[in-house]
Amino acid sequence: MKEFNYFIDSNVFLRPIVKDDQKKLSDCEKFFKQIEKFGPISFISDAVLAEIAWVLRSFYKLERETIAGSLVRIINIKNIRILNGFKAREAIDLYQKHSIKFVDALIASHPKIQSKKMVVISYDKDFDKLGVKRQTPGEVLAEKK
Repeated sequence: MKEFNYFIDSNVFLRPIVKDDQKKLSDCEKFFKQIEKFGPISFISDAVLAEIAWVLRSFYKLERETIAGSLVRIINIKNIRILNGFKAREAIDLYQKHSIKFVDALIASHPKIQSKKMVVISYDKDFDKLGVKRQTPGEVLAEKK
C-alpha cells in the first residue's frame, strides 16, 4: 500500500447527489467505486460532513431527511474513515493569509496533508494556494489506467 491516503473534500461527494455536471458526476462515481473495491483507505472530516449538509440545505433546499440519508450513505462507503487531528490555530492563520473558505484552511491544517502524505481530492483550486497536494477524481482515475 502506498504511504499516502486521500482526503476527500465535500465537492466530490456533492457531485453524485446534485448531479449538476455529468463529467464530474461520472468521474466521482468511478472514483468512489475504485475506493470501495481497491482502496486506499480515504478520509473525510466532521467539517466536510457539516459543509455537505449546509450546501444541500442552503443552496439546493433539500429536506433534512434527504440530507441525513445522504450523510449516512457517505459515512457507510467502504474504506472511508473520519479523520481527526486538524490544527485550529494553523487553520486560522491560513484563513487570515489567503482568500479561502475556513473549512478549506482547516482541511489544509492537518499534518498529513501539510506533509503531502495525504492527497486532497477536490475540484476546489483554493487548495493550490496552500501548498498541499490536490487532485481531482478524474486525475486519480487517469493515474490508475
